[in-house]
Amino acid sequence: MTTSEQMCIRSGIVPLDERVGGLDLGGTYLVVGAPGPEKMVTALQFVHEGVSNGEQCLLVTNAAIDGILGVANAWGFDLWDAWETGLLQIVGFRDDFELRAIRSIAPEEVLEELDAISTPGLARIAVDPGAMFLTGGAKTLLGASFLSWARQQEATVLATFSVDGGATSLPSSADWLIHATTGRLVLEKRDDGLHQVTLAKAIPVAGQREETISLELKPGTGLIQPESYP
Repeated sequence: MTTSEQMCIRSGIVPLDERVGGLDLGGTYLVVGAPGPEKMVTALQFVHEGVSNGEQCLLVTNAAIDGILGVANAWGFDLWDAWETGLLQIVGFRDDFELRAIRSIAPEEVLEELDAISTPGLARIAVDPGAMFLTGGAKTLLGASFLSWARQQEATVLATFSVDGGATSLPSSADWLIHATTGRLVLEKRDDGLHQVTLAKAIPVAGQREETISLELKPGTGLIQPESYP
């Protein structure tokens, strides 16, 4: 294994991992795309890859535990055993979380609480929807606190972020997120029904270019290489 390979982990999306080697170990990533299941599936694949490797993982979600586990199973990711054994921890947002957190004069307390209840030794953290921390348009205290917290984690952190309509990039009000993260996985739906993902790093690496990879979203398997794509 080379040094570069040692510094990467697999995202769980096989075509992406094969093409670019995965995600930077300990990095902070946004999954950007229009409303739809693709971003959530990406987060579930990321977590499933981790627990399959015996890694301690955390999923922060606005769904009920049995609901998100059932959804994961429908997309082909059985997380029940990992949750029951404690390898996967699931933390839910309260119904009034977004309103209370945005209005808080000390948003870092939200992250301190998350730290306090999180299992030690986390290798992966997925937040879906990440908008619970990152909404508010221009740079917010909550958003800045969340990204500062994410960068301090030894775990690799992946958070989803919805953009309106057919947009394929962050709105200007969220430009600050580009250099506050390690990179972005930009998901787009194509006219032929397939999807594509582009890995865009905040700091480009000399000799590397952004890779755009075609994917098929399929119940029971998630985001995979298209079966009929040349």
